[in-house]
Amino acid sequence: MTRRFTVWPLVIVAAAGCGGSSDADRNQVTLRVEGPGAVHVDPDGFNCDSECVFDRPDGARLFLTALPDRGARLTSWSSPCSTADPRCTIRSDGASTITAIFAPSCPEPWSVDASDVVDMATHPGGWLVTTGSQTSVWDTVSCEPLWRVDRTGTAVTFDTHGNVFIAEGNTIALLAGPNGFPLWERTVEPEILDVGVDADNRFAAVGQRGGMGWLGSFDGLDGSSEWEREPGPGTIPAMATDGDSFWVAGTWEGLALVAGYRTETRADRFQLTIDSTTAASSIGVLPNGEIAAIVHAETTQLRRFDPEDGSQLSATDTVDDTLAGPFLVGTSVVYIPTGQTVGELAHRATAAAHSESHVYLAVGDRIQRLPAPE
Repeated sequence: MTRRFTVWPLVIVAAAGCGGSSDADRNQVTLRVEGPGAVHVDPDGFNCDSECVFDRPDGARLFLTALPDRGARLTSWSSPCSTADPRCTIRSDGASTITAIFAPSCPEPWSVDASDVVDMATHPGGWLVTTGSQTSVWDTVSCEPLWRVDRTGTAVTFDTHGNVFIAEGNTIALLAGPNGFPLWERTVEPEILDVGVDADNRFAAVGQRGGMGWLGSFDGLDGSSEWEREPGPGTIPAMATDGDSFWVAGTWEGLALVAGYRTETRADRFQLTIDSTTAASSIGVLPNGEIAAIVHAETTQLRRFDPEDGSQLSATDTVDDTLAGPFLVGTSVVYIPTGQTVGELAHRATAAAHSESHVYLAVGDRIQRLPAPE
């Protein structure tokens, strides 16, 4: 829709024969806006988001300010504002048209440089954290890094406040969400392989200590140990949370281990070892509450379990070995509840995370984002 604006100057008639400006002294200025954004026009104080026509006295000025939508940027103005500067002043010197062009800052598919990523996690506030040779937090709307720190990590997640819980080897730390500044850092005895935070901001980690699989919980204020347990000989490389429980996958005396623990009471949901298997390497929670795990035996299988008693619901052969919540990730990305293939990847993903709207993947030295099924 085209909007029209006319400004008539105040004219004081001093004597007969003296007149104001005529139509010949006025010019039509057309402002067009393309893409996700608007242009604020002064002195009108109006935001134009499509096409607007201004009728101005000859020589009058229009002051334009580009207003990109969140996750968008101004790519260019047409002449006379030929740069990408968000502010432009034009003079009414005849009929003219100016166009402001906006584009998404983060076009799909999303790709940004992110070398050596080994783990990642998302936060509902619209952030993605990645870790590997360095640790970065990204704005998932603009796809721009909010901050980077030279801290290596092997496992990472967010707490509910947007702070970053990170682990490497025997070190755990909490980094401030706005800037990556360390709030606390502790050295612990177990080797930490994965970390998690529940809906009530309870911190947990899994790993191994002295040949025993290990699970423990930490105080989010200072990182002090709250409780720990060792299910048995083996290792626990993976964990997931669903709000009130921690779910873990690993090995116990040469068999696959899948277990769940209440985060508040520390009581078992279930704990089971699976005959004729060698390990469970990844675990996730499906939208209906079922637990999914990658289990290795003569073949690699995706198995689904009832969260109340651990009974096995299904077993399907797969060549993929990573779970990101309800997504099965390898060289393809499959939404487990429906079996829908979301995307194909050029290389096997080395890390994955999911939000309500997307699944994020570390592929080679890039991070890709694919839309989740509706």
